[in-house]
Amino acid sequence: MSRSHSKHSLAHWCLLGLPLLLLAGCPAADGTAPKTPVLGLTLKEDHPSGTAIVPTNNDVLVEQVLRLINERRTRIGLNELTLNPVLTRVAEDYCVEMIEKGFFAHENPYTGEGPGERAYKADYVFVQVGENLAAGQETAEQVVSEWMASPEHREIILGIHWREIGIGVRLGGEYNVYWVLEFGNPP
Repeated sequence: MSRSHSKHSLAHWCLLGLPLLLLAGCPAADGTAPKTPVLGLTLKEDHPSGTAIVPTNNDVLVEQVLRLINERRTRIGLNELTLNPVLTRVAEDYCVEMIEKGFFAHENPYTGEGPGERAYKADYVFVQVGENLAAGQETAEQVVSEWMASPEHREIILGIHWREIGIGVRLGGEYNVYWVLEFGNPP
């Protein structure tokens, strides 16, 4: 998968075993007005590219992403998603992996692991898992807006089977801000 600034996505479904629903987000589009910026954001030159940093307002960003996603889900009669600590750890760890290893993809090119393998290794029990990735967006509002503007990403966010979510945000790497959503459908 290219690390250029072009739009790209990948979607797969599998049930049982190692189920996956994958979508890659894209670096931020210009022109989106920031609302609540990621704090701790620095110029790429101000930190080593292979170092992942926790935003100083990480809890606020996670809460905002969850609220924005649940608002969109409840508008159309879907259940709200619950923040799951295991899925959140998987999402945060994957942000760090992408930053520290210098890639942006659903499958780690060094380990070959995808979201299903990562969830399984974290002892998350599931029927299905799904993942949205994004990079470069500087606010929770911007990243959720861009995911919702993409049919493939919106389809995952509005999936009727999801009950839980994990949200990761980290600073560093080529795109400066990395966002990972891990969706879960436990048995």
